[in-house]
Amino acid sequence: MENMTPEIKPSLIAVVYMEAKNIIDKAKKIKYDPKIGKQYLLIDENKFESITEPGKEISNDTIKRLIGRKQEEDEILKKRMDVWKMV
Repeated sequence: MENMTPEIKPSLIAVVYMEAKNIIDKAKKIKYDPKIGKQYLLIDENKFESITEPGKEISNDTIKRLIGRKQEEDEILKKRMDVWKMV
């Protein structure tokens, strides 16, 4: 915690014991629907499930709207992983 900068003010910290590659791979599978504000996880080719309601099917229209989240871009993920390594 002493390595954190003043700009980082977490409200919750969780310890995750997982390989960095697995964390990044999972994060990149999360997509966002800008119309309704929900997030979905890619579970198979062109098949997604709701993060908050696992198992709930989503329509093809929703799938077509899904976009990647900014916080899952390579540069941002690398910075996040670097911070996690310090903490």
